[in-house]
Amino acid sequence: MNRPPSAMHFARAARLARELDRLAPGIVAVRTTPVFVDDLPRGPRIATFVHLVDDEGLVLAATPDVHRTAYRLVRDAFSSAEWSHEYRYDLRRGDLFRCDGAALPPGVGGVE
Repeated sequence: MNRPPSAMHFARAARLARELDRLAPGIVAVRTTPVFVDDLPRGPRIATFVHLVDDEGLVLAATPDVHRTAYRLVRDAFSSAEWSHEYRYDLRRGDLFRCDGAALPPGVGGVE
């Protein structure tokens, strides 16, 4: 049974939304995509692409530092998430969704 969101959930979501909006004005979602990278100096590894998305679904232009900071903020807020999967953090809802289609609620991430 799902419990309704707590006051702590709303406080954390509001704080995270403020920090992310300060970092990249106009952001409504952070999308993370793990990718396999065969980088010669460091060897094979899993890297994470971070997309900052606006309300029209377009990716915002930002520096690599902004992307790293946004990922760190979301990852720290949801430390128990398995980051080897693709995720979408929705700032308006304050929720983190796995992007495997079936895990997204209607109306989020293009799923109807």
